[in-house]
Amino acid sequence: MDEASRNRGVVVPTEEVPWAPLSEGVQMKVLYIGDENPTWTVMIQLEPGERLPAHVHHAASEFLIIEGSGHHPSVGDFKQGDYVYEYAGAYHPPSQYHEPTKLLMVSYGACSMLDAEGNVDYVLDAALLRRQAAAAAQG
Repeated sequence: MDEASRNRGVVVPTEEVPWAPLSEGVQMKVLYIGDENPTWTVMIQLEPGERLPAHVHHAASEFLIIEGSGHHPSVGDFKQGDYVYEYAGAYHPPSQYHEPTKLLMVSYGACSMLDAEGNVDYVLDAALLRRQAAAAAQG
């Protein structure tokens, strides 16, 4: 990346970014995927009663609850305005959402999403997010 591009930064009009499915009742908007490292930023929207699948963080991540509330078995209840930091190597069982919830998540690397038996269902990483974003953009 040249110096002019680095100085300019990136503005993403989030209302124009399409939602892409992540799992049942869970959608995401891919806002940024790092070119120089595996960092990615997504907005996640969850329907009430839905669960984010169990997963293992291969790198740290952090999120801010934009609206809604829920329960994360590892950290407890959370609500609008709360910030959560998740360590690399952390295992998280499914988290429950009490109402429509949106969160902004920044991840510093891949995350393995697990099925009901604890096996890796898919790996959420920059490559998968690029494919999801491309598919969502095409309708």
